[in-house]
Amino acid sequence: MALLPDRWERLGRVLLIRVPAGLAEREAEMAGMYARVLRVGAVMAEEGPVTGVARRPSVRLLWGEGTVTVHREHGVEYEFDTARQMFSKGNVGERLRMGRTVRDGETVVDMFAGIGYFTLPMAVLGSPRMVHAAEIDTEAHGYLTSNVGRNGVEDVVRPLLGDCREVVPRGIADRVVMGYVGGTEGFLDVAMEALGPDGGVVHLHEKYGIEEVPERPMAAIEAAAADAGRSARLLSWREVKSYAPAIVHAVVDVEVR
Repeated sequence: MALLPDRWERLGRVLLIRVPAGLAEREAEMAGMYARVLRVGAVMAEEGPVTGVARRPSVRLLWGEGTVTVHREHGVEYEFDTARQMFSKGNVGERLRMGRTVRDGETVVDMFAGIGYFTLPMAVLGSPRMVHAAEIDTEAHGYLTSNVGRNGVEDVVRPLLGDCREVVPRGIADRVVMGYVGGTEGFLDVAMEALGPDGGVVHLHEKYGIEEVPERPMAAIEAAAADAGRSARLLSWREVKSYAPAIVHAVVDVEVR
């Protein structure tokens, strides 16, 4: 019993679990036991990090059938394929925060929307005028579009398929969400262009050494703002989750004028 994992992630009907090395030969038996106790339809083994621009998870089906699920969180429903799209429950607090942060009547640009990680809580829990949600991966965009309908926010969300550099509207946003880690700073010029004439708020996500926050991201944002003839002021920052000792996924909230 000491070898059995005591931590797992449940996403609707699918359970994600890491298989201890000592149980590799009995992984199917173990998965079946967890499925019966927790009453799930499928059990997936987590085998590595999320990879690529499409944010593909490294998982393997251990037990059951079907990898598509519907995960419910704070009144929002997310349908997706757990074998093809990532979903971090570690970001639950940030998803809820964005739903509570967006202001009535705002125009929002979500540059890396995925299946609607931040777009949906903003649209469902907040009252924006419009959320322009860009996603480069065709499969994720398909789920984004269907999730917009599932949550009844077709009049509030405009899904955009393609590279955000090409499809994000310019000069209209009150708020820009950059909910991606791994080279996000390289898209700050697009964020500046997306903001309206009076500016707005940029939410920059990235992995940093804990001692680098907020100075390093602020330096990048200030440089991008200066290049665009704008100024930047730090509003707040927070640790979304820890990746490794002294490495964090941080989000920096910055007012740009």
